[in-house]
Amino acid sequence: MRFTIFSYFFLLANIPFISAGYGHGHDNTQAEASKQIDKWQDQYDQYIKTSTKHQRVGCTSQNIVYRQEWGSLSERSRKDYIKAVQCLQSKPPRSTKEDVPGARSRYDDFSATHIKVTPYVHFSGLFLHFHRYLVYLYEKALRKECGYKGYQPYWDWTLSWEDPRKSSIFNGSPTSMGSNGAFIPNRTSTTISAFGITLDIPPATGGGCISGPFSTNYTVNLGPIAYAPYGPDHGLGYNPRCLSRDISTVWSNNTKPSDVVKLIKRSLDLGTFDTNLEALDGVHAGGHFSMGGLGLDAYATPPSANITLDTLVDFGILAPKQKISSLISTIDGAFCYAYL
Repeated sequence: MRFTIFSYFFLLANIPFISAGYGHGHDNTQAEASKQIDKWQDQYDQYIKTSTKHQRVGCTSQNIVYRQEWGSLSERSRKDYIKAVQCLQSKPPRSTKEDVPGARSRYDDFSATHIKVTPYVHFSGLFLHFHRYLVYLYEKALRKECGYKGYQPYWDWTLSWEDPRKSSIFNGSPTSMGSNGAFIPNRTSTTISAFGITLDIPPATGGGCISGPFSTNYTVNLGPIAYAPYGPDHGLGYNPRCLSRDISTVWSNNTKPSDVVKLIKRSLDLGTFDTNLEALDGVHAGGHFSMGGLGLDAYATPPSANITLDTLVDFGILAPKQKISSLISTIDGAFCYAYL
């Protein structure tokens, strides 16, 4: 989805009737769903312009920045981003050996933070707010520590749901984030334990190490936690291996344009939206499981308690704790960005 959650209630007030027939993979259905998403994007764009137009301090029309979909970036911009990520992976960690014994890079600091808080920020009111600020901190590190001039790009699942392997982000070219994993035949299902459920994920189209920009001089150091063979120290120990993927067109089928339309249309409040978003057959799971490999790694725990605007979100060594109230909008507080 290109529009962000902070404008969710604005969108709800402006949603026209949508046929319950959405959900099938037919061309006409997906084309109509894409048109609906474009309409919502236009509403979102107008909301951003109106909200920042008369601002003189904070986030204004003059200083707002825009995050772009990977495929819309120039090849030069993609290479700049890849170079910055590789830079972050080459810098030493700030985590201590006592805290994260397996950390070997600054990049691992972000992975470790996510590993530690996974029990509390998934299937809870913290989910969207935590990830918004984590990505903001990651973007900030790329820019300040590695000289990146751009802003965090995103992957629009609805553009590549039929076969993510053909997308510009996973086609294995020098301007991609790497390829599908090398195909490994005769594999069995991967059993993952995630958020109170045990699920067998059948093998898909790859399974092995990727090729492309992140295949040489690149090592995954932490995890896994959700599936065997488990990493040491609850996923925080040193466990060097390649970056693997197992792209699944079965799971990517849950990220169609019609799935996004259905998610928005059938979620009449933010609580329902969050529940539907994180459902096993939802677009969030579709994004994770369609990548396979390391994308399967999460772990099980009961959901957290209800939250309030004063609830603090923990970011470990990355940043001080933040109140939920400061993470609501992408054009308020520390944030000043929107999506194209």
